[in-house]
Amino acid sequence: MVDPFFQKAGQNSQQNANVGQQQIPQQTPTQAAQKVDAVLNQQQIQQLLQQQQLLQQQYNQLAAMLQNPQLPDAQKQQVYQQAQQISAQYQQNNKNLEALGYNPNHINKPTVVQNTQGSKLSMRGFLIGCFVLLIVLVGGLVGIFYYLINNPAQLTSVGLDPETTRNLLQVFSVIFFGLLVFLAMGMLIINGYRLVSVKNKSKVGYGIGLFFGFVLFIGGIALGSKVLNMIKEISVDNIVDNNRLIVTGVYVLDSEKGSGFVSTSTIKLIAPSLISFALNTDYFNGQVLPSFGQSTFNQVILDCGNGQTVPMNMATAQFDGNCIYFKKGEYPMTLKVDYTNTPTGEKLQKDIPAGSLVFESEIAVNPVEGSISYNDAHTEMIVGKVPSKIRFDASSVFRDFSLQDYKIVWDADGDGQADKQDASTFTYTYKQAKLYTVSVRFPGLNAYAYIFPLRVEQSDVPVCEIIANNTQGTAYAFDVQFLEANASVVEYQYLVLDGKKTLATTKSKQPVFDYQFPSAGMYSLKVEFITDEGKKGSCESEDIEVGATDFQITYDLQYKSPGSPKFTAFTQSGINTFSDEIITISEIPTVLQLNLISVVPNNTRALRKVSLDGVPVLSPDNKIFEFTIDSPEEHRVQILIEDATTNAKTEKNIVVRVNRDAIIGKLLVKPDSVGISPFTVTLDASTTTLNDPSDEIVYFTWDFGDGEIKKNISQSVVNHTYNYDQAKENGTYNPKVTVTTRKGMKKEIVLSYPIIVKKQTVQLTLTLDAHPGQIAKIGDRVPMSLTLNGLPEKIYWDFGNGKTLECNGRECISTSTTYDAPGTYTIKAKVSYSDKPEVEGTINIKVN
Repeated sequence: MVDPFFQKAGQNSQQNANVGQQQIPQQTPTQAAQKVDAVLNQQQIQQLLQQQQLLQQQYNQLAAMLQNPQLPDAQKQQVYQQAQQISAQYQQNNKNLEALGYNPNHINKPTVVQNTQGSKLSMRGFLIGCFVLLIVLVGGLVGIFYYLINNPAQLTSVGLDPETTRNLLQVFSVIFFGLLVFLAMGMLIINGYRLVSVKNKSKVGYGIGLFFGFVLFIGGIALGSKVLNMIKEISVDNIVDNNRLIVTGVYVLDSEKGSGFVSTSTIKLIAPSLISFALNTDYFNGQVLPSFGQSTFNQVILDCGNGQTVPMNMATAQFDGNCIYFKKGEYPMTLKVDYTNTPTGEKLQKDIPAGSLVFESEIAVNPVEGSISYNDAHTEMIVGKVPSKIRFDASSVFRDFSLQDYKIVWDADGDGQADKQDASTFTYTYKQAKLYTVSVRFPGLNAYAYIFPLRVEQSDVPVCEIIANNTQGTAYAFDVQFLEANASVVEYQYLVLDGKKTLATTKSKQPVFDYQFPSAGMYSLKVEFITDEGKKGSCESEDIEVGATDFQITYDLQYKSPGSPKFTAFTQSGINTFSDEIITISEIPTVLQLNLISVVPNNTRALRKVSLDGVPVLSPDNKIFEFTIDSPEEHRVQILIEDATTNAKTEKNIVVRVNRDAIIGKLLVKPDSVGISPFTVTLDASTTTLNDPSDEIVYFTWDFGDGEIKKNISQSVVNHTYNYDQAKENGTYNPKVTVTTRKGMKKEIVLSYPIIVKKQTVQLTLTLDAHPGQIAKIGDRVPMSLTLNGLPEKIYWDFGNGKTLECNGRECISTSTTYDAPGTYTIKAKVSYSDKPEVEGTINIKVN
């Protein structure tokens, strides 16, 4: 690179050399003296010009060195200083040339040498970085926008109502895709112009730019239209979080605060339970109310999902009454709104999903005689007439919530006193007709007592009670007493019971009875009587422990092994089973955990002993015993309860057999086995193990239970989407997998519980786009549209004026018609799906 200043100076020195070569004519003495000075000056000029040429060469060398990006910074600074010195010397030589009378036409301005130390970012790199940053920013905005379109409820969570949410998404769409189309038009114009105007240069880049501009233009318009349609189809039900519409509370007993309702979001739900409801007015007014437009609410009713409905007090937004849930399960609630469209006066109804209540467990309530019935409102459990003997069973609660200790407190009559403790099953006799409040507390679960109503009805015969007194040994005296003082009984029949077996039957005219039991044991006495009016009644005593009796032992067994590292309950089928006092395990070592739930009668004298193959098993609390099976032969576990004082003794023997299958399979489903169609699950057989260390699994054949099979694949974990079968009205599937090893061994593993797919909820809303008041004039074009979810197979319109329209897919989701005569017309739309039930909707329009 040659500096212009040096270049011009070199040209001037060449011109001067040519001048110096011309011949000098004869002059006078004065002229000769002047000529001598001129010659001397000319010699100095020639020397200075030669020096300038040398400086030019040195400067060019230094400038080239400064352009080298690999030059160290320290050396670059030295080169820069040398270049400055040369530049200064060059300027000084120019001044000397002017003083000697050398006057070139163009003398350059002083040269400025710039220091490039530390400058490493070029303009091209800067522009590339900006472009990449722009792409990342646009991509991020597109991702956020796509997420908001598919999850519009996220905008409502910050306080935006559904209509504002839709409008905000539409405005953002128009701005974003408008800018995208504007950018595409700019690319088209610029590249098109350059493609035509540029000469003697490659035009490939402009052609590529023109192509991308065209693609961006068409894609922006098409994608923008699709996004706007998607936003238009967003309904209030898509936006509203239904679980926030209703505030629910469960009726419980707090030892400090007494009875009251506690939010269901803070407590595990156990049936039977009483639930209260209130409308979340802030959320309803902000998110749901705008969708009704100009309307007046007439009535709001909550469908509790269990067959009960409760009306809402329009003044307080509280629901009058409560709903009681008797069984475990999920109960979807629905808000039924009756309202009047103010502009048209039309009365309408709308159902709004209001979330679900999930009861994870239940307490079984069973009368010993008869069955449970309910009142007409389904708010009370009726267990029979007095005297009524009821068996309560809370065993499933301990299993469902994996409670370690069987701690439980029963208060069957609601008097605040415990009737039974630390027994998962409990029998109680109600001797008075009234509505009882049963409370059950699980200390290992929470600090509340679950309470529910239970009604015992009056009897039309006298109510009796049996008092048992031990007179000597196995001899007892019984006294029959009646709650009514004026009871008149003419005949008694006494039945001595050993469980359900009758040992003796005696008739008598007296309310007293003596009996000597044949041996120690657990017995009861039943009395059947007839009044002087011919009415028949009966009552039964509590269980009577006579002498040395056997013990009733209730226990639970769990296991853990290399394939199941956490304690797991045995099942009656599969590879690890427990049935008929026989345990079958498939792996060794396996740790067994035996939990003595209850021993009846529970007296402190009785000793509890557990042994494995005759060797005692120790327990820190005398309730939970753990031992390891580490050899393949058959083992024997013995449970012995013994009372040396009464000679009462009960022994249970459990056989443990080791069945070491070649393949130990286990199939799991995640995240859940129940969902709404289409329902995607993950099936996992990765925990399948082999007892043969020299063998290995090579193939998995998956049979998903819906007709689809994947054969001989290597994946032990697969994803599969289940759909509700509309044709067969079926949503229950039983997947299985067949495992094949390298040695040819095969094992079929079946999921131990079915996958249940529920029908997808289908929604349809008709909208008169240009006539929101549902009033039009004769001859007006009346546009209308459908808001629905899913992809329809067919849409059928009946405009009420004799005209109809039918189309496939979404072709006529929006349409229009005209009306030639006044009147009120009903517009009907029917939508059919290939994978959902058919749905219909109507709307009225008045034509003047």
